[in-house]
Amino acid sequence: MERQGDVAVVALAERPELIPAVAEALRREWTDWYGREDFTDTLFEFSRRARTDGVPMTLVAVDGARLVGAASLVEASIATHAHLSDWIGGLWTAPDRRGEGVGAALVEACCGHALRLGVTTLHAATASAERLFLRAGFERFDTAALAAHPGEAIAVLRKRLR
Repeated sequence: MERQGDVAVVALAERPELIPAVAEALRREWTDWYGREDFTDTLFEFSRRARTDGVPMTLVAVDGARLVGAASLVEASIATHAHLSDWIGGLWTAPDRRGEGVGAALVEACCGHALRLGVTTLHAATASAERLFLRAGFERFDTAALAAHPGEAIAVLRKRLR
């Protein structure tokens, strides 16, 4: 467990009761990504990510009993870069907790967990959190255009963990 102030970052596997809250938060934030399927499918996907021994897996940031953030390690992310693995995906912070370091704590925890799993390079794609990833030691190496984000340039980043 890692702490950022009153916030603890733990594996979703340690807090499985939060699976519905994680699924709902990400569906609300990114309907194009997580709302395409029936909610049961989204719940199943996050149930699969409630593990600590491999990828995919999800980490959650909690303040007491409250979910305040989530991020997943996934094998693949955006179709334009399907040849690359592994990725941080679904980095989400509760709107009222943004700017407090929750996202940074989740990225740091994802990097640490990926390194323990033997991952040597971690990727990320973002339309809105590039500065957060750059501060965490990622470098931008490409830009992508995605149908889910028409007119937006998506930063594609990577960090070498070893």
